[in-house]
Amino acid sequence: MLFYPPLFFIRSYLFKRNFLNGWAGVINSAVAAFYVFLKYAKLYEHYQMAQYGARLLPEDAPAPPIPHRSQNAGHDS
Repeated sequence: MLFYPPLFFIRSYLFKRNFLNGWAGVINSAVAAFYVFLKYAKLYEHYQMAQYGARLLPEDAPAPPIPHRSQNAGHDS
């Protein structure tokens, strides 16, 4: 999670030739690297929540949402 976003920035900026776009290329590569960081951070958070549950949350934190499926999911009535 710590190494891939900077490598993604380098890949996007240099190897995909975003440096030819000037500041727009820098910003585009930085936003793409930040997206990669958020993606892996949320995945890590999901695995930690699945493993430890609500024990990781502070005492005064609201309860985590429980995903539920609609009973009519996928059916047209």
